[in-house]
Amino acid sequence: MWSPTKYTYAGKGPVIQRMRMLTLCLTLFAVIPLMQGCGGYRLSGDEPSVFGSPDSTIRIREVENPSLYAWVGSVVRAEMRDEITNRNMATWRDSGRTDYSIAVVVDKITISGRATDTDDTNRLFSASVIMKAAVYDENTNTVIWDSGFTSVSETFRTFTGTDQQAAYSAVRKATQYIVDRMRHSF
Repeated sequence: MWSPTKYTYAGKGPVIQRMRMLTLCLTLFAVIPLMQGCGGYRLSGDEPSVFGSPDSTIRIREVENPSLYAWVGSVVRAEMRDEITNRNMATWRDSGRTDYSIAVVVDKITISGRATDTDDTNRLFSASVIMKAAVYDENTNTVIWDSGFTSVSETFRTFTGTDQQAAYSAVRKATQYIVDRMRHSF
């Protein structure tokens, strides 16, 4: 009669288990690096921008601001310039011939505030802004990229601040979101 113990070497079981484990580990070490490259995933900071090379030149074409807050235009210009320059997406020029230009439309900006205590010292301000930007190729005067409308809301609690600080924060975030989209390739 056949018996499994009769034909099995006493130390053979653990050796087979070790070999199976080694084979599994080697297979995983070979397959995992291959799978990481399948998606083509890159951080958005590594993505190319709509301007192509960082040597491309850019300027603000216009900022359309139909609101009563005249300071919004200068804040949008400064924030857009700082974001693009700090991210090394393009070379900024204030005037002269450039490769690209940006037109920004501030569709709506609302600011509200209220006192949150009886002494009127603790105030809560809310600001929301809806804006969009379009990048033009200056050689052909055509729109090469449009952000679509971006909506941002900010709440700002302060003892000494003003409603302008909340609005400035909302405009800054909306500008950051728009510049973020300039690197997305999807």
